[in-house]
Amino acid sequence: MVYSHHSTRSNVLKNTKHPLYNVWLNMKSRCFNENNPQYHTYGGRGIYVCDEWKKDFQRFVEDMPPRPTRDHQLDRTDNDGPYSPDNCQWSTRKVNMERRTNTTYVEIDGTRYKLLDLVKISGRGRDTVLERVKRGYGYSDVISSDNLWRMPDPSLGGQATAKIKRALTHCKHGHEFTPENTILENNGRHRRCRTCHYARMKKQRAANG
Repeated sequence: MVYSHHSTRSNVLKNTKHPLYNVWLNMKSRCFNENNPQYHTYGGRGIYVCDEWKKDFQRFVEDMPPRPTRDHQLDRTDNDGPYSPDNCQWSTRKVNMERRTNTTYVEIDGTRYKLLDLVKISGRGRDTVLERVKRGYGYSDVISSDNLWRMPDPSLGGQATAKIKRALTHCKHGHEFTPENTILENNGRHRRCRTCHYARMKKQRAANG
């Protein structure tokens, strides 16, 4: 029994030092860990790891061909299929992203669109476009080239959702965030109401005499 325990521990330590171990862990995390930032594009849409690979790291190593370089990524031939021996290969990051984007479809307001087309139209990254779709943006916002603020979570109640939606289009004093009335800061990640800003400046000047 002592020998068996020592042997098991040695195998675990050996696995953690293997160059593909983190690839294996990340593969499973994308499919089964709901806290993973990429879960919604993998496990959240039904992508899973076959039982053989999920349970056995060594089986994963044996089934995959040698990794050409450390820059090559684990890639699924069928972007809607599972991580399994007959559906995986090694690809460069560029090839992987182009193929995934080219074969992925999303639905906006009941209409199905090719993700690649939305990425090209918007000029934004694949993950940005997918996040906009997930957050419930309409078509015009999904393809917008502008930096956009997060839309409300669909799970929120009606009143909370309405309040958050209004906060996306109006400042706390009710002024609309039109292009003319918006001051963008920090590379577009933050905005201020121009009307309120000028009002504060006027008030400060009056206070200073």
